[in-house]
Parts: sequence; structure tokens; C-alpha cells
Amino acid sequence: MDDGIIVTNAITFASTSFSYIHSDHWDANQHMLIISSWHPPPPGWIKINIDASLQCSNEAGIGGIFRDHKGRMLLSFGFSLIHWDIGTLEWMAVRSLGKFIEDWMLNAKSIIVEGDNANVMSHF
Repeated sequence: MDDGIIVTNAITFASTSFSYIHSDHWDANQHMLIISSWHPPPPGWIKINIDASLQCSNEAGIGGIFRDHKGRMLLSFGFSLIHWDIGTLEWMAVRSLGKFIEDWMLNAKSIIVEGDNANVMSHF
């Protein structure tokens, strides 16, 4: 299956459902209960959701999805890599956005970038 489709499916599922996470290992950016739902951007804007994942083996993935105000997917991306720090991976997901911005997107009124790592997003 294409990486973009996997990313799209994962982000769509995560952004439209309630997720109860049960774990003994929490970091500063995770909450015991994550209640998440996707909210569209204003008309004429583009919203980009980015995320990263990391396995114990240091196999990792980063990806994102671009959507319009009706929730329609405009573009998605995702790729695998090896890394050991989830914060760095989340930062890499944000930094990779420049590779995927297309000329026509510059006509949008504005772009919203959303991610789940509070530390990374506060520096963006």
C-alpha cells in the first residue's frame, strides 16, 4: 500500500475518533486521555496535520495530510526512516512541509499546521 494512503488512513482515523490510551509510559506531551476531533479550517484556508511514530526498534515514520475547509484531502505524504527521538521526528515532519507546498497553495488565505507534540508546535 502507498505510504500516502497509509498516512491518510491513520490521520483520518486518529482525527475522527476518541482515543483512550492505556500505558505506563507517558511523556510530557501525552495526556492520559486524548480526546481528539478534527476541526476544519475557515473557508479559503488549508489545514495541515502532521504526525510521527516511533517503534522500540527505532523504525519511524513521519507524515502529513493537507485538507480544505470541507475536509477534502488535497495532498498527503509519508515516509519511513530510522531515528530514536520522537520529538526530533515530529520536528522533521514540520520541517518537511516545504517539500510538499505547491504553488497553488500559496493562493490560500492562510495555512494552519497542527500536530500533537506541544513542545514542537510551540516553536513553530
